[in-house]
Amino acid sequence: MDIGEAAVINTAEDVAERSEAESEAEDAAEEMTGEEMAAAAAVAVAVAAMKSMKENSARMLSLLARQLK
Repeated sequence: MDIGEAAVINTAEDVAERSEAESEAEDAAEEMTGEEMAAAAAVAVAVAAMKSMKENSARMLSLLARQLK
């Protein structure tokens, strides 16, 4: 098996795992109460905010590094 074949197999496995995880998440969401959904939404917003801050920090550090050169 060459690298290309391995990459295709790994990608297919990743897609299958994600699809299964999404299906399980949808099933769990159907069983959630309103309070649980609100908590899950709050966590999703917090994670998105943290990701955005991380990306902004990386950009600022990159700009600072360019300035210091």
